[in-house]
Amino acid sequence: MSPENNNIEKRKKKKFMDFAIKRIEKILVKNRFFAKFYSYFFKKMTIDEFKIVDLQENSKVVNIGCGSIPHTLLILAREKKWSFIGIDKDKNAVKSAEKMIKTYNLANRIKVEYSKGEDFSYSGFDLIIVSYGVEPKKDLLKKIGNSMDDHSVILYRTTWDSLDKIYGLDIIPKNLKVKETYDRTDGIKAVLLMKNKTNK
Repeated sequence: MSPENNNIEKRKKKKFMDFAIKRIEKILVKNRFFAKFYSYFFKKMTIDEFKIVDLQENSKVVNIGCGSIPHTLLILAREKKWSFIGIDKDKNAVKSAEKMIKTYNLANRIKVEYSKGEDFSYSGFDLIIVSYGVEPKKDLLKKIGNSMDDHSVILYRTTWDSLDKIYGLDIIPKNLKVKETYDRTDGIKAVLLMKNKTNK
């Protein structure tokens, strides 16, 4: 198999995994107990993951691809004194996320909007979170890097390096550089990116 065809096969596997996760969330969100359990499952690993992010109080955070169960935002809103916006290109996911946020009594802390990642304006945000299932990641990261403020950082989620042979390797655009990484216990790697000011 040629390298190009091999990479296509890996992307197909990644696409299937993304689809499966979205379907699971849409099923679980219909049951309050299971939805809360799903969010609780990710609590500790999310708190540990965001220790690599150093932000001041009242920092502005946007989560691209927040999903039907916006567990990252729900967890962070209870742990951090930041302001949060979640965006998703799935209108049904946005509606479900809004209901979930109200269930947690966090509607005053988290706002959710219908938007595609490539159409959103990232200027004014201190942290941009790119969820695992968001694609095409390289093009979106390049767009964010061009439009975000100089001090801002991106936390994007990919898989552990050991899983690259299965799901393919993410390519980081030249306008960004890696600041730090963190391997979660669920096979996801958090990559903290900052502007690459040497690449103009």
